[in-house]
Amino acid sequence: DPVSQTFIERIPLNSSRLSQLMIDESGIVWIGTFDEGLIKLDPGVNKFNLYAQDIKDENTSYGKNIQAIEEDDKGNFWIAGELGALYYVDRVTHHFERIPYPDKKFSWQHFNYVPNLLLDDQKILWITTLSSLLSYDTQAQSYHMYMNDRDDSGSISNNDNNGLFQDSQGNVWVIGHQLNRYDRASGDFIKYYDPEQPGIMEGNLTASKMAEDSEGNYWLATIHYGVVRFDAITKKFRTYVRDKFDTQRVMHLIVDSQDRLWYNRDHLGLFQFD
Repeated sequence: DPVSQTFIERIPLNSSRLSQLMIDESGIVWIGTFDEGLIKLDPGVNKFNLYAQDIKDENTSYGKNIQAIEEDDKGNFWIAGELGALYYVDRVTHHFERIPYPDKKFSWQHFNYVPNLLLDDQKILWITTLSSLLSYDTQAQSYHMYMNDRDDSGSISNNDNNGLFQDSQGNVWVIGHQLNRYDRASGDFIKYYDPEQPGIMEGNLTASKMAEDSEGNYWLATIHYGVVRFDAITKKFRTYVRDKFDTQRVMHLIVDSQDRLWYNRDHLGLFQFD
């Protein structure tokens, strides 16, 4: 609680490795862990609940490793669980429905790590993996796979991507070694790089998170360049690293309601950028 300065110090379970944190519209905190599954925290009563599962039923057992969580407009969840398996979770009944791939080429053993999920405003679920980008039409219940093709300038720049973001204009961005924007009309990916930033131009951006401020600037959390600002009008990138001794590894960032940028620096804590 930022007003009373009180904090919950410990999750009363065996897990000490948290993979995901999400706050839903009702204020409930959902915690994904690497070794305890999905945990629900009601801050109003300071009560933790572990979502139960039937480990004998492969259609409902998501394992103990929660890789990504995404909420839909009904308050239900999409979860990437053990080995990247995808589930749809009814938060009222606690029912887990496994969403299978339609054929062998979409084997979860091939896509066993899912860094991020994004449900866009068209009800398309975007799924990043270490070997491709997937989209799942939740209404038509159909998949599409996107992979880099050197002979196709409209293909995605890389197959292993870390982050996903939908901006205020409804654009879907794919974040990784390069910055890609999906063009719905053509089905192509528009790639952005800056000749004045050689490393970024060479596909070494290595971004994991993206945020947008009220002026339409995009902010990226990167491993090699710290905090990076992207101007969508000029198509220019600007890095914010103070000197060569300053840590450049930034894994997370957000822009709050007062247009302040918050980010973390590896091993150094939380910072505010104004």
